[in-house]
Amino acid sequence: MSMIGELTFFLGLQVKQSSEGVFINQSKYIQYLLKKYKLNDASPMRTPMATGLKLHKDLSGPTVECKLYRGMIGSLLYLIASRPDIMFSTCICARYQANPKESHLSSVKRILRYLKKTQSLGLWYPLYSRFDLVAYTDSDYGGCQMHRKSTSRSCQFLGGKLVSWSSRKQNCVSTSIAEAEYVVAASCCSQALWIQTQLHDYGCSLNKIPILYDSKSAIAISTNPMQHSKTKHIDIRYHFLKHHVEEGNVEMYFVTTEFQLADLFTKALDEKRFNFLVEKIGMKVASQSLCEVSQRLCDPVLRDRSEALLLAPRCESKSMDKRSKKVSTEAKVDRSSVKTFVEDQFIQVKFDRISVTLVRGSATLSRQNHTSHTRTSVKLAKGSDHFNFYKGQLLQNALDHNPIPQEFQQWKIRMVNFLEGIHPRITEFLHNPPYIPLKLIPRVPATATTAEVPEHYQPKNPTDWDEEDKEMVSLAPKCKRLLIMALPNDIFMSLDHCVTSKELWDKILRQLEGGVASLKNNRTMCINEYHEFKAKEGESLKDTYSRFNFLISKCKRSGVIRTNEENNMLFLKSLRNEWLHLTMSMRTNQDLEIMSLADLYGSLASLEPQPLCCLIIDI
Repeated sequence: MSMIGELTFFLGLQVKQSSEGVFINQSKYIQYLLKKYKLNDASPMRTPMATGLKLHKDLSGPTVECKLYRGMIGSLLYLIASRPDIMFSTCICARYQANPKESHLSSVKRILRYLKKTQSLGLWYPLYSRFDLVAYTDSDYGGCQMHRKSTSRSCQFLGGKLVSWSSRKQNCVSTSIAEAEYVVAASCCSQALWIQTQLHDYGCSLNKIPILYDSKSAIAISTNPMQHSKTKHIDIRYHFLKHHVEEGNVEMYFVTTEFQLADLFTKALDEKRFNFLVEKIGMKVASQSLCEVSQRLCDPVLRDRSEALLLAPRCESKSMDKRSKKVSTEAKVDRSSVKTFVEDQFIQVKFDRISVTLVRGSATLSRQNHTSHTRTSVKLAKGSDHFNFYKGQLLQNALDHNPIPQEFQQWKIRMVNFLEGIHPRITEFLHNPPYIPLKLIPRVPATATTAEVPEHYQPKNPTDWDEEDKEMVSLAPKCKRLLIMALPNDIFMSLDHCVTSKELWDKILRQLEGGVASLKNNRTMCINEYHEFKAKEGESLKDTYSRFNFLISKCKRSGVIRTNEENNMLFLKSLRNEWLHLTMSMRTNQDLEIMSLADLYGSLASLEPQPLCCLIIDI
């Protein structure tokens, strides 16, 4: 595919690629359908289905041609690949293909009229985004008018971008809304675990996948390992959800209906609510500039998901005791406490009024070598439970605005070793405030006129300092001076105002090493580089070994540790084809588990063919 240029069109999918992301829609296919079914002149609609509409068999209504109806349904089902906003209405209409009536055809035509108005709508995937997996799930109760079965709806977001969505009728008849929600949660868990397995093949490990749904009763069922009379009739295949909750593979969270993104696939909504959810799942208009999309955080889901999770208390106990474990969503959050959800992605706080200055590197929006400063005002009404400011991606990018330089880790290790060479305790000032000599004041018992003075410490008078105190006090400014002398000019100019060594070191790490997101991205890149390692054409065995050894050290610094067997096996597989017959027997050698990489290289070096030397005698 790369030989014919950049992908722009594939099986009806239009793909627009840029330096900021990928946009996918099917506007040409929509125009083709409007022309095919003679709806070019039809008036557009703002929503795909009327609010409160309940389709039924309509046995007394006029019959329409089955071929026409089924063709329209098939075309709309194909459109769902890039238009999840029509999935609910299309799936409802698809239930009546056996004997379609005029009322059913009118509903299908309304969907096409809605598509006419929103031809340029599509899915936007920004280049710079986090890498996490979150699932939303929801269900109606007895929504099928024919069999009274509930319908399961779920959607999965990878890095805040919609990657999977589904709507299917349940195979069982649920006796309560809690049971229907529990069944759909099990189905959503299966899909999330499948995505996790696929990502694992690419070296990406995701643990404790959060599943969000708006039923506390269903959460209680999934977190309670005991069977009860009201749940024992549920099919055993749905109870595997409990197993994965107990194992910690998934976590169940409550989310209010207002922020339930799967609500888009559950029922017909009014225009305001419908447009709100369409934006939140990451759908954009093609005419909208990419810069404008990026300025709107490039992450419509993560932007407000922390609002939802603010009202989604964590289930602390596997068994939900309503009397002792109930968490009130009205409880106040301490101003100084900051709770994290899913590896610090969703910040769960409640402030009355905040004003934060965020410095965001422009690398998240463009590939230029300058920075942009963005001031974001964070305002909440007093007592409000909702955030009213930019969250998620922008906040994280502000904290992690600088990527990890390739040589910073080496500089960091050498700098720490250099400081320890100056004095064994000088590195204490990188993590602690300056040393203050203290003396112990003994306890003074109470008297008739004075109160008791407990044992305590107080600073020593400089005249009372011993040699150790003088040495430790002098080390603090020396540590700061050595750090400043080791900094490049461009970095020094932004850090020369730091007062202590700890403040300076923390800012160096934040600016050059990045935050949590940067470290995770670096770890992911190390994993990918490790699995893709190959010997270069014409490269000697020594050079290949040196590169691989450097890669292993780089992975260890990022927290990626492999066993001797994994390293040895990958090194053997990475060698060029001429080594195949020599390494084939080594790959099955059981000593690879205990053999070091250096020993393996030594064994291979003895087998490496040496260049022939020709002796030329001039007679």
